[in-house]
Amino acid sequence: MESPSLAKLFNPDSIAVIGASRHKEKVGNVVFRNLMATFRGKLYPVNNKAEDVEGVKAYRSVKDVPGDVDLTVVTVPRDFVPEVLEESGEKGVKAVIVITAGFREVGEVKLEEEIVGIARKHGMRLLGPNTFGVISPSYNSTFAFADVKRGNVGLVVQSGGLGVYMLDFARKSRMGISYMVSLGNQADVKEYEVIEYLAKDSMTKAIFVYLEGVSDGQEFLDVLAESTVRKPVVFLKGGRTSKGSQAAKTHTGSMAGSYEVFKAAVRTGGGILTEDLRDFLNLAKLLEFSEPISNDVLIVTN
Repeated sequence: MESPSLAKLFNPDSIAVIGASRHKEKVGNVVFRNLMATFRGKLYPVNNKAEDVEGVKAYRSVKDVPGDVDLTVVTVPRDFVPEVLEESGEKGVKAVIVITAGFREVGEVKLEEEIVGIARKHGMRLLGPNTFGVISPSYNSTFAFADVKRGNVGLVVQSGGLGVYMLDFARKSRMGISYMVSLGNQADVKEYEVIEYLAKDSMTKAIFVYLEGVSDGQEFLDVLAESTVRKPVVFLKGGRTSKGSQAAKTHTGSMAGSYEVFKAAVRTGGGILTEDLRDFLNLAKLLEFSEPISNDVLIVTN
């Protein structure tokens, strides 16, 4: 069920980007610039070789940052992730987003277990690894574009590529979003926790979820049944074919599972299941539309 610690993941007072780069083309630089454009709290670049990043004083370690740090966004190479997570824990960080890839999705199961162990030892929540980042009402930590229209649709995706596509659709169609959460490998923070959090969020009118696999069937069902009472929860399932299932496994390390079982679970929990991406996005645009539909309109569908 929902952990109170997710609050600092989505609504921190201070953020440090570990691996913030001075090179414009690097992920660490794009993430830092997006945060500069959107986050109004204290923002710190951590770079052990630079004195500043984008004109902001840089620190060699998150432990050198003055004051508290609620959230760290990690973009360093894979082999350095355990070390910076340990430093984050020693700093008292509450949550961490690991954008870095190269863990369970490529067979590095033990390495992923190691970073989860570090996070749990220090009481940190970990989103990822292998995540595209997060957009919340208070910040944008993705490495896509920063100019995302704010609205009332919450997006939860288990594919960074599809997340980018959805953001591009939202921008071109002027659809406003409240959250975009890229789950990555779900090593710690699970899809049902994010759904539950968004179901209770007053700024989110509807939740749209793309999943390649469910982490815990019973938790998923329990949370879905409670969430759909509050607002619509719409799903698109990846990995429905044998080739798609294999692609999902190599993409996020996820076992896609039976599509028929997933379909039954969504219906049992009161969710809405779409069959393709076009319907998924069009329904998001429709539910985001704030104008009431006239009683004189008749909709005919099969």
